[in-house]
Amino acid sequence: MTCPAGSETEKFIPDFLTVKVTPQRAGPRDHCIVTLVEVKRNDEVSESQAVQQALSYLERAWQQPSHDEELRGYLVMGRLVHPIRMSNRGRAVSDPPFDMFAAGDRFTRELCECAVRNWN
Repeated sequence: MTCPAGSETEKFIPDFLTVKVTPQRAGPRDHCIVTLVEVKRNDEVSESQAVQQALSYLERAWQQPSHDEELRGYLVMGRLVHPIRMSNRGRAVSDPPFDMFAAGDRFTRELCECAVRNWN
């Protein structure tokens, strides 16, 4: 069963969660969260509500036993991407948003840097 866009309520996981899975010689595979992406329509919720939701997702992911030490999240809302990171005080913070279609394609570059950092 699928939900129409924007119809989720009481959802506690982001839209996209990238997890690196590494086989182990003895025991189960290692799962490491490397990035998360939350997507919102402009008319779905206010920008501040969407940012707060994305911040809480990143803080929950940070509490998991295995995550990238440079774990970042991204809130995509219309053309804007709000990069989210953990501060040195252990709280998620949102950096200034950027236009995903601006010259330089920052969004793709940052996702590629994450992929390279986590490549086997």
